[in-house]
Amino acid sequence: MSSVNGGTLRRNAVLFVAVSVLLGTLTGCWLADIPAAEPPMAATISPTATSANTTLTESPTLSTPAPTLTPESTRPASQPDPTARPTTTGAIYGDEGGVFWADLNTGDMAPLIAGAAGASWALQAQELAMVHGRFVERVDLDSGQSALFEVPTEGLMDAQVFWEADGHRLLYVGWVEPDPASDEPELRLVFCELSSEGAGTPVAYAGMPAMLLGYDAAGERLLLWAPAEAETLQLLGVDLSTGEAQQLATLEGLGELALGPHGALAWLATAETGYQLLAVQGDGAPTAHALPEGAYASNLVWSQDGKALAFFLHQGALYDPEATNLGLYTIDLASGEIKGPLGEAAPYARIAAWTPDGQGLILHQRDAETERYDLVTLDGAHSPVSIKGSATLMGWASRPELPNDAPTLDPWQRRFISAAGDADATAAAAASFVAAHLDMPLAERALRLEAYYAAAAWPQDERELRQVDTEVFVLQTPPNSIVVTSLAGSQVVGQGSTLGEVRVDGDRLAVVYGGIFGEQQQWTVALLRQNEGGWETRWQPLGRSDWITTGGAVTFEGKGIDTLQVTGTSLGQPSDAFFECAACPLREFSATWQLQGDAYERVPALPADAPLANVHWEMTVHSPYALVYEAVRRVRAGEATDDVATLLASEQLAAMELQGESIRLVVSSVSPEMVIFGPADAPTLWQATIAAGRVAQVTAR
Repeated sequence: MSSVNGGTLRRNAVLFVAVSVLLGTLTGCWLADIPAAEPPMAATISPTATSANTTLTESPTLSTPAPTLTPESTRPASQPDPTARPTTTGAIYGDEGGVFWADLNTGDMAPLIAGAAGASWALQAQELAMVHGRFVERVDLDSGQSALFEVPTEGLMDAQVFWEADGHRLLYVGWVEPDPASDEPELRLVFCELSSEGAGTPVAYAGMPAMLLGYDAAGERLLLWAPAEAETLQLLGVDLSTGEAQQLATLEGLGELALGPHGALAWLATAETGYQLLAVQGDGAPTAHALPEGAYASNLVWSQDGKALAFFLHQGALYDPEATNLGLYTIDLASGEIKGPLGEAAPYARIAAWTPDGQGLILHQRDAETERYDLVTLDGAHSPVSIKGSATLMGWASRPELPNDAPTLDPWQRRFISAAGDADATAAAAASFVAAHLDMPLAERALRLEAYYAAAAWPQDERELRQVDTEVFVLQTPPNSIVVTSLAGSQVVGQGSTLGEVRVDGDRLAVVYGGIFGEQQQWTVALLRQNEGGWETRWQPLGRSDWITTGGAVTFEGKGIDTLQVTGTSLGQPSDAFFECAACPLREFSATWQLQGDAYERVPALPADAPLANVHWEMTVHSPYALVYEAVRRVRAGEATDDVATLLASEQLAAMELQGESIRLVVSSVSPEMVIFGPADAPTLWQATIAAGRVAQVTAR
């Protein structure tokens, strides 16, 4: 059996705002709790606050063999069968600091995973699955080995996982953002199976708005529920292969629907004298259990054997914030006997779980100032347990035989896995790791980073880590971030796949980097200044039409960072008359950029309002092709050609009648003395002779 956590479930607010008071909280043995950001009133049970009232009630059956891991597990073949281990059963719990095992009788504790637990999870015997956004991590708690799955779905609001019946596969269920253009609030379930082969094809549920109840292992289907007409609930079963839903039953009830072992259900309904609990197991008819007059139940939690329910009783109007919490109660479903109250409950108390032996309950006590966990026995005795109040109980398991060097105990690996798929979070983790290990050789840090990237499912690639000063580093992080880091802090300066020259000069740093854009290498530079909070980007050549690096380079001249030499080609730039392509002759640009304050400026430079063609000519290397190109351009534009062509050549070009905008010339060949060109249908029609740095003459061939 398994237990799972449903996350904060923001989707419920979208679906059921209008009926939040009526429906109550989704509970059941498939859902565990995450504390809400703001504690709800104990008597206010609303779908918009599901996380405050969801419960974890179904624990692993420890007497049965643990399921066989899929091939991604690295459990050693020689390890004893889990059924042969000492059966010391303890609690698995997690928080932002990690996941732990604790013996609630002795207080003995063992760390299992360093770093934050997932947003939701599913525990089955000695295996834990945790959700990190679009990624699901599967951990063998006995070895600390894990596998990471990426779910090919965008726009997820929330997600959770379930162990399927065979114990080998996981079912990922995600809620996709509703269409913002739609007037009707609706959510779409997207689910897929995760196995040793990876994530299956996502299947979408687009039926009526409904809340997730759990996974029916016997029927291999998702169970959803939704309000129907007055005081009725619809139970839906979703086919995992098609996403189609079938109505399984219409239940007379108000809410508090809870899924128990082997498909058992319990829910709250009205009775002649007030309220009652209805429970059904297997194919039998529902059994009604009357509650004390005027009292209603909330936070229904099934025992592991399916023979009892635990709940809170409230006296007063249904879900009235002023209703009195009468405390914790249990009911024996065979006899109908109700026992309680089992001591008092704090204002925001929740039932976290039954104990594995069924002789007690773990209660999460919470008020406005404090929170803690208590063990409550069936005779009403309360005692604190060794789980800190801010943690979340995830389930029960035998004490894992975790080796000291288990990868899950590496807090850095956990941080990278928690950041899976998030470029900014990955960059922050990598920068922190580099700055925190100054005594570690640079090559070793680079290797460790690559291992962490791989653990977080980033594709393998060549990534550089470069030290530019005692405590200053520049690194590439996946998928293509360029990051500057030091003890003072870090800064993502841009996106690039190639790291060029990097120089530091006092409190300023210049980073040259580039990438392939439009199938061509492009370069840029980031100028940063260090301050108390880290590094701040002060200048980049964004939007500068005179910064041209296509197929070129950016290099420093001399020492320091004061002068840059920037080269590139005309590929992709505006072109008059001549057709320019990757295989064609191209104009070459070269410019010097000088640091002025906290910015680079090109020198010499035309006025800011100068025509772009003139700016380009100022930067152009005067090659034979460039001279012919510029002479043709100026003749077409009616501009002076004295510095690029002789009077004869200018007159010859004018006589060719090249002024038509549709005319595009191509070049057949270029040599130091001659350029052969013509229209596309006659590319060798003319030849231009080059002499003394100008076009001397242009004649037909």
